[in-house]
Amino acid sequence: MAKANEEIFNTRVRTKLRGSYSHHYRRGLPKPLRAVKFRSNNDTFKPVTALRLTSIALEVSDSAS
Repeated sequence: MAKANEEIFNTRVRTKLRGSYSHHYRRGLPKPLRAVKFRSNNDTFKPVTALRLTSIALEVSDSAS
């Protein structure tokens, strides 16, 4: 029984910490993303597309505020 309680506790702590850190970094990420221009000539893997979508979402959220 103690082992089950420990697993539940560890799961709750991990979830709380993950949420806390992700929120913290999410707030700090827009400034560096605005300062850097991303380019890639790799046609197979397109991380730049995801970054462009992220920057568009940031612009939309800024205009809504």
